Amino acid sequence: MPGDKTGAIAALTFAMMSGAGSVKICIPKICAFQEDKARLDRGMTIEKMSTPCFTVLHLAGEIDLHSSDQLRAALKSCLDGLVAVLLLDFKQVRYIDSSGLATLIEYFRESSKFHGKFAIFGLERKVATLFELVRLDQLFVIAKDEPEALARLGVSQ
Repeated sequence: MPGDKTGAIAALTFAMMSGAGSVKICIPKICAFQEDKARLDRGMTIEKMSTPCFTVLHLAGEIDLHSSDQLRAALKSCLDGLVAVLLLDFKQVRYIDSSGLATLIEYFRESSKFHGKFAIFGLERKVATLFELVRLDQLFVIAKDEPEALARLGVSQ
């Protein structure tokens, strides 16, 4: 509501607490709309590259509630094809939410039924921090780049 000052006060308080140099106060309803529109515009793209030894899904954009079904479909295709070694290239992933993380956990669980190997590489610092925070770095093989991911999975190029 334009007359609701609670959101503006929260925005002001956040800006002041985060040490931001300038303070912006916005009307919550407008901010939420702009944020949703921007998030939908960013979306996610997936490119698949297969070699005789492994498959790489190059992901770009944001993995969230709106795009996790797209990721789930790509991963299901890998499950259906019994892909023995799958690498997820996160170099261009800027954001992942709980629905995206759940999608990765589903793939990990399902691929283990046929002893599939799975690794993620190229995580941006803020995305890597999220994986560490929820301890998925202890479940998944996470590497800095493709050669390291393959080496950690015991796959030669």
